[in-house]
Amino acid sequence: MSKALENRLAAAQMEQQIALANLRTCHAKKLLAYTNKNLESSPARKTGWTIPGPAERDLTNFDRRTAMAQARQLVEESPVAQVVLNAHLDFCVGEELYLSMRTADRAFNDDVEKRWEEAKDTLDIRELRRWGKLVRMWQARHKVDGDLGLLLVDGGERLGGGRASFVQSVEADRIWREQNKADDCGIEYDDHMRAVKYFIGPHLFSMANKSGGFDARRKSKPVDAQYFIFYPNFPQERAERKRGVSAFMVLLNLLKDIEETEDGMSQKIKNAAFIALLFRQLQATTEGSLLGGLGEEDLADELAAIDDEKPRYVALKSGTNIHAEDGQTVEILESKSPSSEYMNYLRHRLRLAGLPLGLPLEFVLLDSTSANFPGLMMAGQAMRRRMKPMQADLRNLCTRVFKWWLAREVEFNGLKVPKAIAGQFSRHRWIIPSGCLIDPKKETDAWATKIEKRLATRQRAIEEVGEGDDFEAIIDEISDEETYMDGKGVSYQVGDPGAPIANDPTDTEGAKE
Repeated sequence: MSKALENRLAAAQMEQQIALANLRTCHAKKLLAYTNKNLESSPARKTGWTIPGPAERDLTNFDRRTAMAQARQLVEESPVAQVVLNAHLDFCVGEELYLSMRTADRAFNDDVEKRWEEAKDTLDIRELRRWGKLVRMWQARHKVDGDLGLLLVDGGERLGGGRASFVQSVEADRIWREQNKADDCGIEYDDHMRAVKYFIGPHLFSMANKSGGFDARRKSKPVDAQYFIFYPNFPQERAERKRGVSAFMVLLNLLKDIEETEDGMSQKIKNAAFIALLFRQLQATTEGSLLGGLGEEDLADELAAIDDEKPRYVALKSGTNIHAEDGQTVEILESKSPSSEYMNYLRHRLRLAGLPLGLPLEFVLLDSTSANFPGLMMAGQAMRRRMKPMQADLRNLCTRVFKWWLAREVEFNGLKVPKAIAGQFSRHRWIIPSGCLIDPKKETDAWATKIEKRLATRQRAIEEVGEGDDFEAIIDEISDEETYMDGKGVSYQVGDPGAPIANDPTDTEGAKE
């Protein structure tokens, strides 16, 4: 083979390799830059959006941020989205999560609960939210953004001695390592996919005011996983997904459609806010309420209009009286209030909007007119079952914050742990206020029967029907009340109405016993 032929063959092979490399690069770019069609408002979202690729490729970093931005805008601007989210927070979180210590040392429990009561509303490093508002905000960001980060911060020396403890809430869009990378998740994993470090980008304020150029402002900082709590939302419960996705992603187009439908019906009602009546004269006459009292020219015009079957419209206003004479009919052309079919359709759509967050329609709208008592009870029980896994996740999140705070109280702030409970000094329980009681008497009577038959405890009953109370705290309050009433000579009953007076001063036999 001649030298020239060898050179041509080598050049052809090189061109082929370059072409194959370009083809692979093109496919890789398409894969990484693929936009999830479910985020589009066009009919393209119904054509399917999955493509072959690794498990993490169904949502790129850009897709995740797009879904987050759309969900945030929806919650900020749509009344329907606000109602659904607030209803979820009311029934899932309530006012806040209340701490109840569960160690065997009662004095230690009281000491920890007292310290927590003083510290919990100052945990927010921004000093803007009390504990209850923090927990509600965490759950809201968990559902709307898909992710939330909690940074545990040493607050340094505090007034009066000891060290302060703070929690910094980190927005999902601040968790990144290389923000422009398609598959960046802001988390560094080991070989077993255990998080080792999290990377947090700067605040927008810092990016706008920090000197050193654009690249310097965009650098993220690593945080040891020991001091960072990640709270992701996985709607589809994927096993290997590194980052969560907004729970509102599946509701984006549904809620937008509800808003558009409602706007259209509202505009229709505004355009004609009265009932239109059509008067028809079956027989021409100069007498009667419609034609009587007209001049000759006007009468001729009216009769001509009747002959041409041109209808005459009269607006029905407040105080209008209708007198139909012989030979005259009055027809209602159209009622401008929404039809029963429309209301049923709207309720169906709102039911679909609430169910992904565990909310039956009656609890989204706080409207029980379409349900009887058994149906409402069944819906309430279904909602509680749907809320329990979400509440368990939220309790776990609060437990991690509490255990970190408690360890610092022992190490820096003088909390003494008795030797008898050294291995279980952090045992506790979070109490979430009950969402609502449909029939308080029936439900409390049902719990009383469970307690009587040893199927439940008083503490569990108080958690289900109470407002975040603890059994021991209630017993202490009752004891204090009764002692105070005894001292003031005020009698009281224990049990159902009509029961004997518990401290009746005239009951000499009971007193002797």
